[in-house]
Amino acid sequence: MVDEEVEQASREGNFATARPHEASRAVVTMCTALPQWYEPSGEAAPEQVAAQYVEFALDLMRCRRPPPSAGRSR
Repeated sequence: MVDEEVEQASREGNFATARPHEASRAVVTMCTALPQWYEPSGEAAPEQVAAQYVEFALDLMRCRRPPPSAGRSR
């Protein structure tokens, strides 16, 4: 599912990564590793971690423009 979305965004020119399959695998791996280190009593709230991970993922994909739902500037 993630691969198809990334490949479509790449075809549409929204992502500039040269390797969409590998980039999508990296994002999924990054997200599935969260339970290994995240502590609810830690410094970052879940919303903060989510916002950071969105930024990491978009950078990894070499996003050319923010998604339509992004109401904040980077």
